[in-house]
Amino acid sequence: MGKLIKIILICAIASGCTKVESHTKEQVNIYATETDAAYADALNRPKVAPLTSLSQGEIVTVLSDTYGKDYWACHIRTQTGKEGWVLCTSLDYRGG
Repeated sequence: MGKLIKIILICAIASGCTKVESHTKEQVNIYATETDAAYADALNRPKVAPLTSLSQGEIVTVLSDTYGKDYWACHIRTQTGKEGWVLCTSLDYRGG
């Protein structure tokens, strides 16, 4: 599944596709920054409040993604228009 996700995101970023829809695999919190999303559950960092949360199965649009040290974060937009960051591993790119 990792290759499928990478192919979809490459299409979205490099080839000019305007949106990639995905479903949340679980309840997921949305954060203001990629770093907040990546380290939200870290024991050695201060807790960061999420902007909002989504229930399992909600549809989001992946706007972009980025890799950092030990994380892969996606910039997303919800169906209500809210934008933020989640871990890409919280999303299912096969449609739920």
